[in-house]
Amino acid sequence: MKRIILTVIVFSTFQASAQDEAMVIESDANVVFSGDVHLVLEGISLDNDGALDMTSGTLITTPKNNPISLRTSKSLTLSSLEVGAYGGFVTAYGSYDITDLSISSNDNLTVSDTSSFTISGAITNVGNFTIESGGVLYLKGSISSISNSITINRNTTFDSNTGKYSVLGSPVNLTDFSALGSTAQSWIFEYDETVAYGGDGSARFKTPSEGTMTQAKGYFSAFTGDENGQVVFYGIPKYKNMTYGVTYTDNSESTNVMGYNLLANPYTCPIEASEFLSENSSMLSEETIWIWDDYGSNNNDASNSDYITINDLGVSGDSRNARGSDWDGTINVAQGFFIKASSTGNVLFKQSMKTLDENDDASFYRTANYEVEKYWFNLVKEDGTVSTNALVGFHPDATEELDKRFDASKFGGSFSVYSLVKEQKLAIQGLPTDWINNLFGGRPIGIGYQADEKGTYT
Repeated sequence: MKRIILTVIVFSTFQASAQDEAMVIESDANVVFSGDVHLVLEGISLDNDGALDMTSGTLITTPKNNPISLRTSKSLTLSSLEVGAYGGFVTAYGSYDITDLSISSNDNLTVSDTSSFTISGAITNVGNFTIESGGVLYLKGSISSISNSITINRNTTFDSNTGKYSVLGSPVNLTDFSALGSTAQSWIFEYDETVAYGGDGSARFKTPSEGTMTQAKGYFSAFTGDENGQVVFYGIPKYKNMTYGVTYTDNSESTNVMGYNLLANPYTCPIEASEFLSENSSMLSEETIWIWDDYGSNNNDASNSDYITINDLGVSGDSRNARGSDWDGTINVAQGFFIKASSTGNVLFKQSMKTLDENDDASFYRTANYEVEKYWFNLVKEDGTVSTNALVGFHPDATEELDKRFDASKFGGSFSVYSLVKEQKLAIQGLPTDWINNLFGGRPIGIGYQADEKGTYT
């Protein structure tokens, strides 16, 4: 086999098409294709740990039944990426900014779990286009067309062998509930805010009323996905701005239980939580999201203690798993979350909320992007098996009253710790910065707790 080894070289055109040729870009190489390059790879593996730059080129891969690995250590810009037409497999690693994408019949393009594709033109897909769980497909609003369905894989927290719940929604259209797993069919619930809350809110969890999953709507699902917890979504993704209807129903109950709606990220890339909350502030009674973090619903009923609470001030690990420190600031692909509406109307998902930040299965949380003084009040069982906390932080824009931006209600639950403002239980409380000067000098903060069983707690 003849090997073409590239180290430091500049091309205006390059074509390698003989079956006995192999092109290797060695580690730390600097290979530049200048001008409007038409690069054809037939049966060749482009495996790059160095730097590859095609700022205005066309990359055509013709795998001929052999797998091709595309790797780039920096963002690769292409006017066109064409995959075809020999029934091969191409896996892309790295970051790619592409105008037009074309996948031929019987050919396969996969974006790996640590990689991203940004596409701004047309997607012509008559083969198979797959985004692995953790990969990002960032579709710009300038997309002209998407032909045929795309596969989006999402690894959930729990699998088909576990009775614990995941909360998720579909990033593509017309997804059948069977995508959540064969065992999950009897364990899928939507949340209906219009139903009276009652004693514990369980009446609001209902069998889905639609035949397919509604984009931007969240669902609770147990025994989710396959044996590894993977859910496969297959359909046409949304890429432009979209609205979703939310409700606020006065059932003559406490306002603490009114307005909760279960949503989900409707896009194929993460969205910034802060951008979503700021954009929809007029529709929210609190600029807060609550994310489910199941502790033990396979052993007992789900608990209102099992939520992470997030607002602009920070994160409260308001869950018996106490995982709030993992927050990464983004609502990941297919992630479900609660909001608290202030009225019936529409919330908006916008292009500007999208981000290329990590979408991997482990990076779900991130701390706030500014420095404020914060204190967490923890409640921990003596044996260390369960814990929960409440956050009190100090910000120059916060007040001593209830602030929709900085104060977040406690979701409830039989095991919890919380701060108090006018008898309102809070998972997160924001106070003005001058308060901290008096914190240890006689200006107290009200703290309460509830334990679900006898024992010793610290």
